[in-house]
Amino acid sequence: MALYFAYGSNMLAARLRARCASARMVGRVVAAGFDLAFDKIGQDGSGKATLIAGGPGVQGVLFDLAAADLALLDEIEGLGRGYDRVMLDLDGQRAMAYLAPPQFRAPGMLPFDWYLGLVLAGARQAVLPADWIARLAAQPFITDPQPDRPRRAEALALLAGLPARLATGPRLRDMQGTAARPPQTDHAGPAPEGGALHIHQHWTGLPASARGASVAMGNFDGVHRGHRAVIDAARAACDAPLGVITFEPHPREFFAPEAPPFRLMNAEARANRLRRLGVDHLYQLPFGAVLAGLTPEAFARDVLVEGLGVAHVTVGQDFFFGHGRAGDCDTLCDLGQRFGFGVTVAPLVGEDGRDFSSTAIRQALAEGRTRDAERMLGHWHRIEGEVLHGEKRGRELGYPTANMSVDGLHLPKLGVYAVLADVLGGPHKGCWPGVASLGVRPMFGENRPNLEVHLFDFDGDLYGEHLSVALVEYLRPEMKFDGLPALIEQMDRDSAEARAILSAP
Repeated sequence: MALYFAYGSNMLAARLRARCASARMVGRVVAAGFDLAFDKIGQDGSGKATLIAGGPGVQGVLFDLAAADLALLDEIEGLGRGYDRVMLDLDGQRAMAYLAPPQFRAPGMLPFDWYLGLVLAGARQAVLPADWIARLAAQPFITDPQPDRPRRAEALALLAGLPARLATGPRLRDMQGTAARPPQTDHAGPAPEGGALHIHQHWTGLPASARGASVAMGNFDGVHRGHRAVIDAARAACDAPLGVITFEPHPREFFAPEAPPFRLMNAEARANRLRRLGVDHLYQLPFGAVLAGLTPEAFARDVLVEGLGVAHVTVGQDFFFGHGRAGDCDTLCDLGQRFGFGVTVAPLVGEDGRDFSSTAIRQALAEGRTRDAERMLGHWHRIEGEVLHGEKRGRELGYPTANMSVDGLHLPKLGVYAVLADVLGGPHKGCWPGVASLGVRPMFGENRPNLEVHLFDFDGDLYGEHLSVALVEYLRPEMKFDGLPALIEQMDRDSAEARAILSAP
């Protein structure tokens, strides 16, 4: 047997096994000291992946191959005709890889859409780090000018046979040939809607179609980057529908009902976010005395096995469950072996030695650090809800606003924000830049916080519509003015500043 490091389209297990039947995935590794380029000259005239020396490291997949398959892989990869085979030291293991020598590279070349789709699918299947997948998703590409090319047909057939959550990317391209952002990123509006999300409110009485999923389990408040790492691991764990188990109300609300609101999003917003991530089933389990009283063993038996019939369970390494938080990841692994379901413990995700967490995001928002929150979330912090009737004072001032409740949510720093507001339905559906005031309106002597959103260049009625408002930049704190002229002057300045921020590249 021989170890082989795949970093391009061969990361997709089905593609490599179609070429080398003996291929067996060993794990994920990093080729330190290299960078990734797509400028190897392919036989079809497009750019293919290659390693180049002098970089921060390339993420990839380590496979074990039978010796008999080496000659076959050499022929497929074009040994001596485009690639050289080299030996690399990967985390203490010697593995072969294919690199393009300089004479077979042409800077500026771009991959075909279908080829990049295979690379992305392989990276997602192997649950490579989210920032690496985001880099691949941002890789420019070109459309294959020969739609009947056999290699293209083979690639699209292979992608079509994968779960949709693995095969998103350049295959669903825009016409300019620029790869779309990954589904979890929405700097300029929410990610495209995913497929149907089936929401289940209990673990009993489920239809057969809702059982047997590979599930990620946790509270998922905010659905931040750490949460998505758990969901991605569940997606890759086995060939089964993707599910998420969460709890409503949040256990913290059950055990401390008098505590101040802390949630980053309500249940509806969380479901919308999970839908965009391609989740098939959301098991929103009712958290009360019954669920809180189950021992870890009873929870695994009654809920996971008898109720949901899970195929696989993925949790973060800081996960606890059962009465009194008596169960941890080791407990879950033991119960998985006992009851016959797989378990994956996803490592914590963070930067600069700090894990991404809902607590850290709440702190950033409380201090008005919207971009720090965005970095941890992987998307702008959003407030979602129905547009309510207000006092219509904004209309009288020349700044009509859509009023939204923030009841039950953690309050970011009160003040004025530059925002991107998505109207989620109706005749005005779309994304609008704007400016919003989050606060208690001290000018008018009120003390109940709400969100008032003014959309730039908008003319219409939004009452009853649902908005998703992204807090992009904190502009200033709440202020009380001497009179309406001073208030209007400040609103003019706020609008000008917000327009400048939102129009910046």
